[in-house]
Amino acid sequence: VNDWEKSFWILLLPGFLGLSAHNNLGPEHEKHLHQHVKSEHNSHPGWVPRDMRHFGGPDSYGYVFIDSNEPDGPQFNYINFDGETITNMGDDDYRGPFQLPFDFTFYGETYSQVYINSNGFISFGTGNTQYNNSTIPDQGVPNNIIAFFWDDLNPASGGIIEYGQVENSWVCSFVNVREFGGSGTISAQVILTEDSEILFQYLDFNNGIDINGETIG
Repeated sequence: VNDWEKSFWILLLPGFLGLSAHNNLGPEHEKHLHQHVKSEHNSHPGWVPRDMRHFGGPDSYGYVFIDSNEPDGPQFNYINFDGETITNMGDDDYRGPFQLPFDFTFYGETYSQVYINSNGFISFGTGNTQYNNSTIPDQGVPNNIIAFFWDDLNPASGGIIEYGQVENSWVCSFVNVREFGGSGTISAQVILTEDSEILFQYLDFNNGIDINGETIG
């Protein structure tokens, strides 16, 4: 595992929604987004460059992102906790709704429950099994999602998904969850706070997982 794979993490906050993507190797290591088709008929082989600026926004709701390299950016502090473990999560599957320990405001709507999707995102209002990630915003489904590593993952072939309250936050962790059709794994977590802040943290990318094809945001 190289330094890039071990040190990429992300944050999001409301009114001041922050997206932190820390990269020890510097901004010259540009990332990319692409559509991943789960079949032998892959009609989306192209790549779309992703801007690796350290901060940006706001959007129409006042959300911005900020990188950990910025002076006011988030600090990496991965949370190890004994949460509830989701068992028998299948490929392209979801579980929920799960009760949040507080009301959470997201783009002007307040939610008390959340769904966990096997493909690296959580959602409000309804669950979703979409594996074919796209750029966001997107008028198509799924909507009302928080994507910390939206890609075609398959926890049925390995890994643990756990969730629960940690102090004034709700945490969902993917631990060594496998990508579909490969041996690569990701360990990452999304954190919701009672102040309606969002934090993404990335502990490990292992066994050659493709980190160039995910949607984050």
